[in-house]
Amino acid sequence: AKVENIKEVWDVLQVGNNARAVGSNNVNEHSSRSHCMLCIMVKAKNLLNGECTKSKLWLVDLAGSERLAKTDVQGERLKEAQNINRSLSALGDVISALAAKSSHIPYRNSKLTHLLQDSLGGDAKTLMFVQISPSDQDLGETLSSLNFATRVTGVELGPVKKQVDTSELQKTKAMLEKARSECRMKDESIRKLEDNLQSMENKAKGKDNIHRNLHEKIKELEGQVELKTSMQNQSEKQISQLSEKLKGKEETCTTLQHKV
Repeated sequence: AKVENIKEVWDVLQVGNNARAVGSNNVNEHSSRSHCMLCIMVKAKNLLNGECTKSKLWLVDLAGSERLAKTDVQGERLKEAQNINRSLSALGDVISALAAKSSHIPYRNSKLTHLLQDSLGGDAKTLMFVQISPSDQDLGETLSSLNFATRVTGVELGPVKKQVDTSELQKTKAMLEKARSECRMKDESIRKLEDNLQSMENKAKGKDNIHRNLHEKIKELEGQVELKTSMQNQSEKQISQLSEKLKGKEETCTTLQHKV
């Protein structure tokens, strides 16, 4: 259940409490006939580097270990008591194995220890409160509970380690690698565009040189045309002068013919 405020927390707790089995026997009028287990999971994300951490807190109210001879329960209550004692014994076996640093920890011997596996060893921190009775008639249960607590205090789980969610980290790394790949592709595209631009600039420079050469040839041809035009003008002047001299000689010749 995802909760956003205190009221929602209490609503979820109430649902769990209503589902918990409670019964009466010769020892306790309101005996809890089941374990109450509340798991709180918090996920945090570092917005600067994308690192995600997960935290889990188990709040467990264990059902009391009761001697069948004193409770004198029958039928369904007897089965409940046997199951309670069996799960508590499995918890004790797990604690003993942890205290002895055994290579095999029997977490799967009980649903209780199976659920609490990641919180009873490894990178977890565990705190247990033991409730005992000051009454003389409960001395046996009191000593049993204290012995159980003594076994618990002998367990060394080691230092608590930060639980980093590698899946989120892998996603961030994948996104980073994708961004790098896209950046490399864009760099390659930019390089190709720069090469194309350089090639176009070289072609443009070649065309400019050709244009410059053509322009110079045009100027040279224009100079030759001007020179030929000037020579043609001089030739026309000479022809005009020769024509005038020819006219004068023709006139002289006509005069001499008349005289003859």
